[in-house]
Amino acid sequence: QVTVEGKAVSSGSVVGAFVGDELRGQQEVVFADGRSYVAINVNLTEAESATYRIWDATSDKEYGVAKAITLEMGRMYGTLTGLVRLNGVVTDSASTIRIVGYNRKPFSFEFESKIGWQYAVEATDDLKVWKQVRMLRANSKSTQFTPEPELKVINHYFRVRVK
Repeated sequence: QVTVEGKAVSSGSVVGAFVGDELRGQQEVVFADGRSYVAINVNLTEAESATYRIWDATSDKEYGVAKAITLEMGRMYGTLTGLVRLNGVVTDSASTIRIVGYNRKPFSFEFESKIGWQYAVEATDDLKVWKQVRMLRANSKSTQFTPEPELKVINHYFRVRVK
């Protein structure tokens, strides 16, 4: 169940699951009967501690969830009668890079950026060893990345970092 300061977030809001500073899962919130819910898959390499962030569509603000949850691969958390509660609180989102769009074929993604800032795009196939594949300088409020053909393989993961 997703809330910000105890109140349900609107439909269209998004929850992101992070291990360290890596986004490992993202899902749009469903609003029903006055409550907000999300079912989110989190990519793990082993048992790992995940933190969550909530982007509220109505306020266009990001909130952190104070409680981290240690997740194990293959386990499900929460039930209809025992929901996991993610309550957002005010956070500093200056270092958060938000994905604003993507294409499946050909694969590409677009992220929010600040004009003049540099962003390193990194790739991995195991979520352990990351390799920088491109450096991008932002020329607008959003920047698009399309990987080279050799990077377009199944189970390849990307992340973006401010440089």
